[in-house]
Amino acid sequence: MPTTWIPDIGRGVLVLGSPGSGKTFSFIDRVIEALFAQGISVLLYDKKGDQMKLHTSLASRYGYTVDVFAPGGVGLETGEDLDTPGADYTCVINVLDFMKDPRDATTAGELGKILIDSQGKGDGKKDFFSQTGGIFATGLMQLAKSSKYPDLPMVYAITQLPNLVERLDWAVRRNDDRKLDPWIAATISNFLSSKESEKTAASIKTTAEITFTGFIQNDLLPCMIGKSTIPLYLKPKQLLVMKLDDRRRSVIAPLITMCMHLTIVENLSEKRTNPFCYCLDEVTSLGVFAKLSEFINEYRSNGGIPILGAQSLNQFFELYGKERGKALVSGLFTHVLFGPNDSVTAEEYSKKIGNKTVVTTSVSRSRSQNGASTSVNQQTHQIPLISVDTIERFPQGKAIILNPGYGDKNDVKRPVMGKIGVPKEDIDRAIEAESVIWKEKIRPVLANRKAQLVKSRQQNYIDLSKLNETQKQDWTTEQLNLRLVAAEELLPMPPKDDK
Repeated sequence: MPTTWIPDIGRGVLVLGSPGSGKTFSFIDRVIEALFAQGISVLLYDKKGDQMKLHTSLASRYGYTVDVFAPGGVGLETGEDLDTPGADYTCVINVLDFMKDPRDATTAGELGKILIDSQGKGDGKKDFFSQTGGIFATGLMQLAKSSKYPDLPMVYAITQLPNLVERLDWAVRRNDDRKLDPWIAATISNFLSSKESEKTAASIKTTAEITFTGFIQNDLLPCMIGKSTIPLYLKPKQLLVMKLDDRRRSVIAPLITMCMHLTIVENLSEKRTNPFCYCLDEVTSLGVFAKLSEFINEYRSNGGIPILGAQSLNQFFELYGKERGKALVSGLFTHVLFGPNDSVTAEEYSKKIGNKTVVTTSVSRSRSQNGASTSVNQQTHQIPLISVDTIERFPQGKAIILNPGYGDKNDVKRPVMGKIGVPKEDIDRAIEAESVIWKEKIRPVLANRKAQLVKSRQQNYIDLSKLNETQKQDWTTEQLNLRLVAAEELLPMPPKDDK
């Protein structure tokens, strides 16, 4: 079976195709294994879980260290009991660990903006409260970072304090060793300036509160509490998979987006000696990833390899708007189009590929009194090189590849159309990886390593994998109550005689 060569992959790849078109299995999975063969660091977003099982198994064969961040889902298979040994394998990523200190408003601001953006746009009034709520969320994360529980559940605990405006105002004005850090005070000053308007202050607080409330779920807390168990900087031969629990996409997608944002910045803010690939198949399922276009265009020279997968261009246009969506996809130089089942996408690529000239000849004969005569007419037409209906009829595995390495010095990105074959041994290996190797070898190792790492980094460690479901709920309830008490200690009410 012939090899499909994809040169210049470092300039970014966009893969489009409807479900069942072969987008993931025929192309994205093959490219990722090619990266493993070269020892390249990989961050992989997985919407469904199939890629996680396949690529953790494949990466291990290539000598990779693998980690999985799967908040909420904990990787249970269909029909498995909640207490199945080895099911609790997700690593811990505490996003506040990546703030340098409580004064790091820059990182906190980026995280706050990601959370606010995930709620979508509204009218002007809603956007005002979203913006001010985002600034307030930044201050809350700085406050939590200064506490003895620097994590997102602590941020939530602060938002639950009654009379929060009065508490913060007192923390700013008091003149003892518990006076609020002036750098944190500067961030929340906008919120405090609205204290005379009860409605405005309540709306800002509600916006910030809604932002963090979604994370406070019994099975989400363990992957956010305490020290992170993995470094986000990936060395050669390291794979980090971030898996979405699609049943609770609206809650978990913003958390994963935050962690991906941190990981990409951590790996590409400075020039790398080895490349770093971030592969986001079904990327639009994350919602708005505000900085993604900037990452694609600005981090390429630092060693970034972006690979994005989606079903159609319309998914980008609907999510980001037409102009922002076009800017995002145009930053990726290799485009691979499988059957999109979307006429807009098919038409866009038919136009992009261009036309060819066709000459038609017509012959007409006539008879008259003077005898017979024959006339020959030639007409020149421009027709699409690949028509819209041809694209829409692509069978599974057939695709058009536009790549800057296809062509010559005078003409690049010549379209290549054909079926991308997958060897039978690759298919058999994928089936084995997903059904046997993952469950019997990879998952138990991940769960055991996770338990050891958490034990070494956490105080008063409890191995949650050895608790039943009721005991786990009791533990997470206790952790949340500890933070509610700590929030009260951090921001007490002003003295009664204070005016």
